[in-house]
Amino acid sequence: MTIAFLAIIVLSLALALLSKRGHINQRAEDFFVASGQFNTVLFFFLAVGETYSIATILGYPGGVYANGTGFVTWFLGYILLAFVVGYFLNPLIWRAGRVHGAVTMPDLFRRHFDSRALEVVVAATVLVFLIPLGMQQFLGIQIVLKTLGWSISPLLLAGLAGALAFTYIAISGIRASAYVAVLKDILLICAILITAIVALRHWGVTAAAPSAAWKHAMTPTLKGDLFSITTVISQSVGFCVVPQTCAYVFTARSASAVRRAQVTMPLYMLMFPFLTMVAYFA
Repeated sequence: MTIAFLAIIVLSLALALLSKRGHINQRAEDFFVASGQFNTVLFFFLAVGETYSIATILGYPGGVYANGTGFVTWFLGYILLAFVVGYFLNPLIWRAGRVHGAVTMPDLFRRHFDSRALEVVVAATVLVFLIPLGMQQFLGIQIVLKTLGWSISPLLLAGLAGALAFTYIAISGIRASAYVAVLKDILLICAILITAIVALRHWGVTAAAPSAAWKHAMTPTLKGDLFSITTVISQSVGFCVVPQTCAYVFTARSASAVRRAQVTMPLYMLMFPFLTMVAYFA
């Protein structure tokens, strides 16, 4: 397993180097948003790479295991609705970025409102609220390394992970992220399918599955339903304006490329029934 893990890291670095081909002298716009040149396919992989991360392969099954079907309703509900909202909102964000020549979210706010102070406030807010997401990624890789039998202190692990992430970006900016996202998505789907197949093979066709689902089912209540629905609505809108969303939206070649990606992205949700099987098997 260790050899396979290291081989994947090396392969991903090779893809990052490959992404630099033909783009040796990069301007800031090319480094951060690929000069808005990504076609639908490359933009799609970058978008799903930012959407389905460690929270998908580890967080979702863990949430189902801990909270039952109520977690499924919330998690799948806000993501599905976010794609609908994104179909209309993300092309508008792309147009605003193209009009103002923005490469980041703070950049867009500064140029649209002509306010340096607002740019600083938005940048500081982005950094603060990205910290939990970064911690989540570090916790995910820590779990992976522990599974491999590696004993590394959290501080050293954070330093190594940060250095590796910086290496990818330093090589070719957002292009490296897009190329590596293709590899990540292939490995992600393969891992989910293999794990689900193994779980079902050991589970067998018994009454255990519906029984487990029934024991973890959420009893509907008016208060609980209102909280879930309002949370889903607010998150679906917020999903389109989080920093990483703006980062990949600005890379698209056209507004139509953004819309086409939003139409096809829900297909990735076919993986969630398999992840649910894994959670109930556990």
